[in-house]
Amino acid sequence: MEQIKSFFSKGTTKRIVFTIFILFVFRLGSILPVPFINQAVWQSSFSNQGGGLFDFLDFLGGGAFKQFSIFALSVSPYITASIVIQLLSQDVVPTLTRWQKEGVNGKRKRGTLTRVLSLILAFTQGMALAISYNLNSGGTTLTTGGNNFILIAVAIILTAGTAVLMWLADLITKKGIGNGVSMIILAGIVSQLPNQFVTIWNHFNGEAPLANGPLLAVLMYVFLFLLVVVVVYMQEAERRLPIQYTNAMMLTKVKKSVTYLPLKLNSAGVIPVIFANAIITLPITVASIFFASHPNAQWIMTNLKMTAPIGLALYLGLTFLFTFFYSFIQIDPEKVAENLAKQNSFIPSIRPGEETKKYVSKVLGRITTVGAIYLTILVATPVLIEMGLGVQISLGGTSIIILTGVALETVRQLKNQSSVQQYTNFLED
Repeated sequence: MEQIKSFFSKGTTKRIVFTIFILFVFRLGSILPVPFINQAVWQSSFSNQGGGLFDFLDFLGGGAFKQFSIFALSVSPYITASIVIQLLSQDVVPTLTRWQKEGVNGKRKRGTLTRVLSLILAFTQGMALAISYNLNSGGTTLTTGGNNFILIAVAIILTAGTAVLMWLADLITKKGIGNGVSMIILAGIVSQLPNQFVTIWNHFNGEAPLANGPLLAVLMYVFLFLLVVVVVYMQEAERRLPIQYTNAMMLTKVKKSVTYLPLKLNSAGVIPVIFANAIITLPITVASIFFASHPNAQWIMTNLKMTAPIGLALYLGLTFLFTFFYSFIQIDPEKVAENLAKQNSFIPSIRPGEETKKYVSKVLGRITTVGAIYLTILVATPVLIEMGLGVQISLGGTSIIILTGVALETVRQLKNQSSVQQYTNFLED
């Protein structure tokens, strides 16, 4: 009972209530439509062009994209900008690399640049969407006929929606629970789960019910639950490399505790899936929006979609390769070896320096191979289910990893805050 009370202390409860309020504002904005848009024409356009990137954006935004609300772009421009800045900081752009090493001041500069790039991407995406509606509907999508001023106004509104979401995310990070951007994405995914369950049930028990339809639907629910359990286990799995200190004082401090270097099975997280998804769906989206009648565009839309053999093979191959690429960006063996040397520590039986670098690279390569296979199977599962059973599973690999990752991290933060509150109360007593 005491643990429960400490877990939901006064300070923690305030943070939870504040986070729920901000997420309510997010959900409210997700149903407010952008003015000037003919919703009937947009719904028809979404149904014809849906799939791939459109469905992915809609699922992450909690249905905001399909409704073309002011939060239609969600935080996807910010995610893209963050990934780009992070990649350019890996000894690609010297200024960004220097900022990465400047501590708090450099982090603030990179954060400002990320936000500016996010707004630029949001305006570009909003403008492209507005123009594409007119191209595909003969100028009838926008109520005024689609003049340039209205197109710009729609793009500005969508950009403002993304800016508001970034502000709300910052508020959650500072005054609420968990990482703000992650919590907004989590809220969008969770809001779509009931629709996913209804879709599965209707597929097996709809107008043309299958034999044992209820049983098949229940089995599908159980399968998705087991998939979440597997993802939780695999995301928490890690290889621990023991660390030994040569400094006598440090050795005394850590003598009674196990000191190790944790290498996660999936160090790359969900980024490889997002990369692969974007590369596959971008040509399909461009072809369907701007070149729908062209023969080459028809081939792209038919063969590169994830339910086609070529598209599925390319999607899985890119996911596998990007897992290796991003894992070695997240954990640089050379920097690991340098940091261990600076701390007067080493891996037992491994010489400091070059041998440590090679050893960490070898271990990281082995566990990343397993992690890449796991991630590839995970993203392939919903696609194979759709190809085999005909039921579309929006709760795919990307969504499950985000869902479980954010939930686990939020629970950790709640535990840490409850521990801090316990110490604070102890000192006050």
